[in-house]
Amino acid sequence: MLTLDYTIKNPKTVYLEDTLTQLIKVDLTDKRIKEQAFVKRLQKRRNAIHTFLHHKEFPGDYKASERGIRNVKVKIKISNQFKA
Repeated sequence: MLTLDYTIKNPKTVYLEDTLTQLIKVDLTDKRIKEQAFVKRLQKRRNAIHTFLHHKEFPGDYKASERGIRNVKVKIKISNQFKA
């Protein structure tokens, strides 16, 4: 089993967490509705955003899953099956 020492923090991780904290503390009164909703989502999901920084087994992107469906989507597009 993999054990991680959370008391030792990477300086880059600390920088990213601090930057996110500053971004979500922005005054939203003069912002558009979509910007307000985005910041609220960031606030709500703050712990999930940096999962890949603390747990190295999680990838930071979705490239593997996108590659997995790419061939199927190309085949559907070429065979003209994507139209209703």
